[in-house]
Amino acid sequence: MKKRIFIIALLSAMMIFPTCKKKPEQEVTVQFSVGDAKIVSASGQKPASSGDILSFDDSIVTGKFSVVDLNFGTKGVIRITENSNVKMAMLQAKTGTEETRFDMRKGKIFVILSKLSKGSNFSIITPTTLAAVRGTSFMVVSDPKSSKISVLKGSILVQLAKEGKLAENIEKILDANKKVVVSEDLANQIIAGKKKLEVAALSAKEISEMKEEIKKIKISDKLDPEAQKELTDIISDSKAKPDATKMKKQESGNKDVQPMPSL
Repeated sequence: MKKRIFIIALLSAMMIFPTCKKKPEQEVTVQFSVGDAKIVSASGQKPASSGDILSFDDSIVTGKFSVVDLNFGTKGVIRITENSNVKMAMLQAKTGTEETRFDMRKGKIFVILSKLSKGSNFSIITPTTLAAVRGTSFMVVSDPKSSKISVLKGSILVQLAKEGKLAENIEKILDANKKVVVSEDLANQIIAGKKKLEVAALSAKEISEMKEEIKKIKISDKLDPEAQKELTDIISDSKAKPDATKMKKQESGNKDVQPMPSL
C-alpha cells in the first residue's frame, strides 16, 4: 500500500514539475539550404530543409550551385558549399567528453564557432588532415588527394592524417591568417621524415574571399550572443584589408608542435 502511494505521488510530482530536456550543445540543425542539397542516412535520402535535425552518421551532400547552412547548437554555424560530401559522426572520448566530428571526403566547409564548453570538442577530418577546435573561424577545402585548412580568427590544432587515420606527433597550431596545404604525396613524405608540415600566411585575396563567403551566412537568433558577435565581427570587417605588418609578426611568431587535445 505504501509503495502504491509512493508511485502515485511520484507520478503526480512529474506532472506538476515536467522535466525540461535541454538541447545538447552538439545538436546540429539545418538553418538554410538552396539548390540540390540532400541529407543522406542509412534509411535513405531527403532534401535538406530548414529545421531538419542531423543524426550522427548522416551526411550532407550538395550538388552544383548548392549551399547548406547548419546551426551547431547555439554555438555557431557551419556552411557547406557546392559539390561537397560531409558526414557527421560523434566519438566518445574520456568520461564526460564528447566530440562532434565531420568526416569530409570532398568539398568546402566554413566553420564559425564561439568557445565551446568544457567537455565538448569539434573537429573536421579529411583524407590528409584533422582540424580540432574549441572556438574559432576557419575553412577546410578537401578532395581525396589533398586538403587545405585556412584560419581567419582564433587558432586550431592541425594534425596530419593518412587515409583518414591520424599520424602520431605530426601536428601544428594554426593561428589567424594562416593556412596549411597537404597533398597525399606530401603527407607520405612528412610521415617518412623527408619533409615537415609547413604553415604559410594567407594572402589578402584569400582572406577577402573567405570573409565574403561568410558574409552571406544569415545570423540566426538561436545563436548565443558570443556566437552572434563572432559572425558580426567577421561580416563588419569583410571589406577591411589585412594588416600586412601584423601578419608578418604573426608569421615570425609561428608556434610548433603542441599536445593533441582529448578526442
